[in-house]
Amino acid sequence: MRITHETSAARRNSACLYAGCFLLLLAMSYGFVITGDDWFFAARAKHMDLFALLRLAVDTARQHYFTTNGRLLGNFLAGLAGGPKLLRELLRCSVIVLIFRQLRRLAGTGRLSADLLGFALLIALPAAVSAQTYAWATGFFNYVPPALLVLLYFSAALQTLENEDQRGVHPAWMLLLGFSSQLFVEHVTVSLCLLSLAICLYDALRQKHISAGLAAHWIGTALGCAVMFLAPGYRNVGHEGYRALEGTFSGLLQTAERNSAVLLQSLTGDNWPLVVLTSLAAAAMLLTGHSEDRPWKRPLTLALLICAPIWFYGSRILPQMAWLDRIVHLLYFAALLMSVRCSLRDAKRRAAAQLMIVGIVLFTAPLLFVTPVGPRCMYLQNVLLVGLFWLLAGEAARRLPLQQLRPAVLIAACLLLAGCLFVYVENGKAEHVRKELATQAVEQGSGSVLLPDYPHPEYVHTGDPTAMGYYYYNETPGDLSFAFVPWSEWSADELPPTE
Repeated sequence: MRITHETSAARRNSACLYAGCFLLLLAMSYGFVITGDDWFFAARAKHMDLFALLRLAVDTARQHYFTTNGRLLGNFLAGLAGGPKLLRELLRCSVIVLIFRQLRRLAGTGRLSADLLGFALLIALPAAVSAQTYAWATGFFNYVPPALLVLLYFSAALQTLENEDQRGVHPAWMLLLGFSSQLFVEHVTVSLCLLSLAICLYDALRQKHISAGLAAHWIGTALGCAVMFLAPGYRNVGHEGYRALEGTFSGLLQTAERNSAVLLQSLTGDNWPLVVLTSLAAAAMLLTGHSEDRPWKRPLTLALLICAPIWFYGSRILPQMAWLDRIVHLLYFAALLMSVRCSLRDAKRRAAAQLMIVGIVLFTAPLLFVTPVGPRCMYLQNVLLVGLFWLLAGEAARRLPLQQLRPAVLIAACLLLAGCLFVYVENGKAEHVRKELATQAVEQGSGSVLLPDYPHPEYVHTGDPTAMGYYYYNETPGDLSFAFVPWSEWSADELPPTE
């Protein structure tokens, strides 16, 4: 009876935690502004009811499939997000909370301080990544939902590998999960298909028979991969410069050098607090573990865990050492993997940590050779890094007397969330002003309007500001032009609101 009561209490606590996180995200979504090509979707969806909006989303996905890319689900959700703000933010906040829930399950901590810190780190991603995912609807609905689907697969795969008798999740669900995860972004499509095949083969060799669920997931990823890359829109790649691939080996190397600088900046360069915390958690776990491996592994791994983060930031002043920097990154993730294998004895948690480390590397690899790439491509990898720290820190806390740190961790998490809320609310205020002024300019028949910039523009993916003209116009789309001034100058009332 007591076990049932404790389980019910834990479920109530979890429900309250998720509800609180959802409400905080709804408050933050006041500052999730319409920007870039979101304006095109919003302009088309004006004054539509729900059924018309669904038809528009389907038409958007179909049109892009034949003209641009194979992101059927991503483009469908992006078209749907052009509708009412309430619908858009309910969808957006729900996906983020579900990602938090899956990370929490994989980390397995169950303590309020750790859970709030994990949620805060998930929200407080590097500004460039946040601007192109959380604050940009088109980027969000292409890059964030696949992160949720990958985490769902990780949970299902771990459940299957652990449960040797019943063999895990139903194959029909795994088939659907694998197929749907492939219709968002290309690097996830390629990498997840390979990872799913590798896990299926590993389990088959280990158990001497094939798991129906794991096999179904790989079949789903293979089918989704075919649907994605058979899209006629990819024939236009050479014309648009979209996801272009160099035709020569030297060209591929040059692309890899350029791309790695952008990608690693979004993973480690702009994310130094999380990288340092992950290194400390891994080092603490390694020092408190009882390794049975070769004695030289532990000091070498510790040296890499400590020295690699220092190199990540010191190498900025040595651009000629670019390839050495890439090698250090690989050695760093190898050291994280080694520390997990050497000192994490719980099989399920060890498997989860290994999946996260391998996922960070594998989901980054295809991005090295295509153009263009941007910080949004590293959203999934950032999420996996948050989950890895969360898991390793929880394991270290079990071994070390860190109870006195829990109030400090709780306060730090609340301060971090409060800072994020402040940033987005401030941007939301500017968005409100901009909408009022643009609407006023249209009503007055003005040909141009002067608008304030956002107080925190680093958290906004501006895209092409002329796209606003396709939403606010007088007679023909795009006939209203915009000029911008810094928010500080606007707040000082030094300039008139319109011109």
